[in-house]
Amino acid sequence: MCEPFLGSWELISSENFESYMKELGVGFATRKLGSLAKPSVVISTNDDIITIKTESSFKNTEISFKLGEKFEETTVDDRKTKSIITLDNGALIHVQKWDGKETTIKRKLVDSKLVVVSSSVGFTTRKLGSLAKPNVIISINGDIITIKTESSFKNTEISFKLGEKFEETTVDDRKTMNIVTLEEGSLTQVQKWDGKETTIKRKLADGKMIVEYTMNNITCTRVYERA
Repeated sequence: MCEPFLGSWELISSENFESYMKELGVGFATRKLGSLAKPSVVISTNDDIITIKTESSFKNTEISFKLGEKFEETTVDDRKTKSIITLDNGALIHVQKWDGKETTIKRKLVDSKLVVVSSSVGFTTRKLGSLAKPNVIISINGDIITIKTESSFKNTEISFKLGEKFEETTVDDRKTMNIVTLEEGSLTQVQKWDGKETTIKRKLADGKMIVEYTMNNITCTRVYERA
């Protein structure tokens, strides 16, 4: 079943690997070394046991496993994970779990090349969110304001009264406590969760709605025009 994957493979290109490592919690120095490394991968089998060896100037790793059976793994960045690998539609799907976190490594063959796609839950959500182009509908009924956000990624809706706290489950499934106020013509929303805080400011400029998201010292700006 895994015969097409067998053999030696050399890395020829890499995209967003450092961002992926950062999402995993890998330290700065290790991320830099990992980004510079150009590993070779050797995949072999012995009866129903598959072995994947990864060798580079940074570090060498080796895992041996049976498809569909859980095994313990120490990753190249020294995470201790519970892993399982399955064969799904011609792709080797490698799921790692540790400390309440999870990441998926998908190995597939495309045009005789081994393509490895690594994604963690948070990283994937950010990528999908950044690609989405949502529509926003704001309405009012009495003193209750409703903001609906619709996109190909996910739809959300919040209803609230100005100056009153309310609970919200965000598009990325954070459970937050919120308050929205009207300040100098801007709707200012403060979200708090797990000791963290972010601010979303919605304002009008030249007939467009400008939405500024601020977290710590990072601000993201998105611009909407009337549909």
